[in-house]
Amino acid sequence: MKRVIILFSALTLICFFSSCDFNFKSEIEAPVSESHTGETPQTQTSDIFYEENQNEIDTFTDEQLLAMAREKYNTACRMTERYLSGTAYITDKNKTIDRGGETAYLVTDSMVASIDDVMNEWLSYFSSKYVAFYNDMFSCYFQDGDNIWVIPQKYDFNETYLDTVISEVSERSDDEITFKAVARYKKADGTEKNVELPFSLVYNANVFKIGKFSMPY
Repeated sequence: MKRVIILFSALTLICFFSSCDFNFKSEIEAPVSESHTGETPQTQTSDIFYEENQNEIDTFTDEQLLAMAREKYNTACRMTERYLSGTAYITDKNKTIDRGGETAYLVTDSMVASIDDVMNEWLSYFSSKYVAFYNDMFSCYFQDGDNIWVIPQKYDFNETYLDTVISEVSERSDDEITFKAVARYKKADGTEKNVELPFSLVYNANVFKIGKFSMPY
């Protein structure tokens, strides 16, 4: 397995999304939509090296795990937003069908020949252990004959999402690390509220993938 060594610093985090081996399309590098945040939210980062292909899960320190969690949480947010917004793949806005009163757009991306391609790319970053956890996300993609369609999901968010703080490892098992992840929001009256959200990383074949995850916005 290719050894991945990432230096978590502000400069490297920017470089990471543009030069790493991730096979996201160019859209993944775009900033998070300002319609609900005002700016791209980021979780906290730290200057630390980690080697993802260490042999045993219990050899990782909490500091290494937190660094990986913050990086992968940001990836999960970006990827989920692009899948839900219908921008993960190239579509033809002039070719539409009605699906239960919602407009679906034809996916014309050469990378997608079937609905399995959509699922397989997602599962290259997210663990199959929680595939049922993502059913809502996949419900906006469907196959009709030889065609793949997507129904972009509309955001209905009345609060301003500030960021998510991943502060500690809350639980370890043989194949999964669970973290304390608290999303911070600013309400219309100017006060802030905190909401703890599920987040974990699943360890399999010497690789961490995103496990439990709930989109914070």
